[in-house]
Amino acid sequence: MITRGEGAPYARAAVPSPEHFFPLFIAMGSGDPETEPQVVNRHYDLGTLSYLFLSGVKVARALPDRKPNDRFD
Repeated sequence: MITRGEGAPYARAAVPSPEHFFPLFIAMGSGDPETEPQVVNRHYDLGTLSYLFLSGVKVARALPDRKPNDRFD
């Protein structure tokens, strides 16, 4: 993943520079596997851009099957 090369031919187009991608590794390694996830921010803007910030998320854990609260409802 760090080299963004042979195994991911479109990685350079999706992540043009590493400073936008490397923080993901920090977030992935900072969780506690025994802690349940907790939503700390859920934001939708203009109906298309969404941000969901979780605290205590286990790596590779699926998010709950719930539609986020849309502030434009």
